Amino acid sequence: MTPRTSFATPIHGLACMLLVTALAWLSPAYAADLHIQVMGARSAGGHIAIALFAAPGAGFPFDDRLAFHRVRVPVDEASGLCATTIQDLPEGRYAVALYHGVDDSGTLETSLLGRPKKPYGYSNNPKPAMRAARFEEARFELPRDGTSIAIELQ
Repeated sequence: MTPRTSFATPIHGLACMLLVTALAWLSPAYAADLHIQVMGARSAGGHIAIALFAAPGAGFPFDDRLAFHRVRVPVDEASGLCATTIQDLPEGRYAVALYHGVDDSGTLETSLLGRPKKPYGYSNNPKPAMRAARFEEARFELPRDGTSIAIELQ
């Protein structure tokens, strides 16, 4: 019996290498870190509920269930400050909406006019009168090497 040679092996190897390279190139780069510092807590304790939104119309600022990422971070008892880092995000455009849940109820209660009863804030610190901030007002760019933002509670 004579040994069989196959020409498919080198071609398959090259095809697999090209496929892996193409998939790596097409997949989003998850390397950016977003550092968020929250200032202006009127009372220590509780948690800051942070919602990171990746697109306008995707729930910003009220429906955090549609947020790209959500996190609750404790407020430092001594300083009243809060800071966190969200790691490995794809670069792009984002907006942050947050509130200080002093009572840790997990919800942002509003008045009859729709104004939050708890301290709240947005990235870029817009202060629109008589309405919530729009995505475009709170939007910021997250570059590949990451960024830091500071949000002042209202």
